[in-house]
Amino acid sequence: MTDTTQIKMPGTPPAWMNAAVQAMLHTPLIQRLVGRTFAMMTVTGAKTGRRYTTPVQYLMHGDEFVVLSQRKRMWWRNIASQPEVELRIQGGSFTGLARIASDDEAVAILSDCLSAEPRVAKFYGIEPRSDGTVDAVDIDRLLEGFVVLAVKLPTMEPEFTPEDLAESMR
Repeated sequence: MTDTTQIKMPGTPPAWMNAAVQAMLHTPLIQRLVGRTFAMMTVTGAKTGRRYTTPVQYLMHGDEFVVLSQRKRMWWRNIASQPEVELRIQGGSFTGLARIASDDEAVAILSDCLSAEPRVAKFYGIEPRSDGTVDAVDIDRLLEGFVVLAVKLPTMEPEFTPEDLAESMR
């Protein structure tokens, strides 16, 4: 088990950093490197109908893209009433449906994702066990400050699947 005082809560990045990541994700050669873990996610405001785009780090869980957002941020709340989102990944833009994972489901998703991606677990201050798994207490602590979003991209071309994308990133 990781010392719970070590769970990292990254701060809100400054506007220039979001702009820099967005520029990198639109630059063909650079986006191949940065796009392995980052995407641009566009959501629609529940009240305003305005579209908001933000860079997000993602993980793969089966055929879904998983995004963590701090609970204190506001943008992800729009998904409850406006689940259609756009993800710009690896130079392509894809429309899909996002959902906010329930508590039990969020634990299961994070357990799988963080065990498969120890570098991401370490980013959040979670040290995987010797067998590669992560402690449930660490996941619970992480979920006190984060929400798990799962995005399914039904409009991907048949020859381009999430598995193809995951394989291209290895």
